[in-house]
Amino acid sequence: MLPTSNQLPTLGYLHKVVCDCLGLWTSDNQDVTFNVTATEKDRRAALRKAFQSIKKDDGLYGALDDLVAVTTQLAPKDAQKVKK
Repeated sequence: MLPTSNQLPTLGYLHKVVCDCLGLWTSDNQDVTFNVTATEKDRRAALRKAFQSIKKDDGLYGALDDLVAVTTQLAPKDAQKVKK
């Protein structure tokens, strides 16, 4: 018979066992994909480009419909990041 120790498991090991038992997280290396929205910086840059593209020679801007049409083409897309 193997000797046993009276030590408690570490909190990390206990967390892993509980998550494995509940099926919340598996201990094997699986890729997890996160959907990440575009950053505020990217959104502002796209809007700035849209305003520049609808600006007329006389310094005025086009209609709101023009801005919406250009912005939908230049809008930054959501990204997917994969973590192990």
